[in-house]
Amino acid sequence: MSIYNYREIWRRQAEEDQDVTGTQGQPGPAGPAGETGPAGPTGPAGPAGADGADGADGTGAPGVVAGGTAGQVLAKIDSTDFNTEWVDAASGGGGSSTTELLVAGTSATGLLPTSFNQIMVWDSPSLNTASVPYSGGEFTIPAGLAGMHAEISVQIGGDGATSPVQLDMIVKKDTGSGYSDILQHYNYVAHNTTQSHGTSSMTFLDPVALVAGDKFRIDVRRDGGPLNYVATQCQISMRFHSV
Repeated sequence: MSIYNYREIWRRQAEEDQDVTGTQGQPGPAGPAGETGPAGPTGPAGPAGADGADGADGTGAPGVVAGGTAGQVLAKIDSTDFNTEWVDAASGGGGSSTTELLVAGTSATGLLPTSFNQIMVWDSPSLNTASVPYSGGEFTIPAGLAGMHAEISVQIGGDGATSPVQLDMIVKKDTGSGYSDILQHYNYVAHNTTQSHGTSSMTFLDPVALVAGDKFRIDVRRDGGPLNYVATQCQISMRFHSV
């Protein structure tokens, strides 16, 4: 009967097991990427940043002209930037209303002129609620009438005619670049040799709103026989309407 040394057998078997271990192989290829996981929760807000530096000061504006009283409004004196003044507000009311009036006659005598561009010279206005400056036949619009509309009525008459006479009247306006015609009116005041006198009249409403500094004048001339001024038949009136 054989007797085995089991302890020795186990030792040799363990050594043989160690000897069969081979060298480590190369790493295998990477597996496919896994699916993207869900987004994590939003983190807390970060601290507020520091204040930026102050910007440079802007240039000074001209501001509103000093002065004025209760109820007055600011109006442009002319087309120059920031050139303004305080004026009384125009009276209100619904729709269009006449707010200011001007009336003037003339002391002119002698023959009416026959050449063009002859300014009709009027006397100082006998009624002038808007204090419209007048000089040498020119009416200058003050700041208080800016934005209104001018209605101009003119009548000129004469006598001493011995033959047909046509009277030409022209309303002229200067907005800053020289006078230009805005209405021409031609009419016979004496139609034959037996008519010695006559008058011509016209009325014009300027559709363009007034600007402070606008100027108006009336040019007059006769075409034909003689014709003398008759002061009682000559008059200009102006009405200034607010809208």
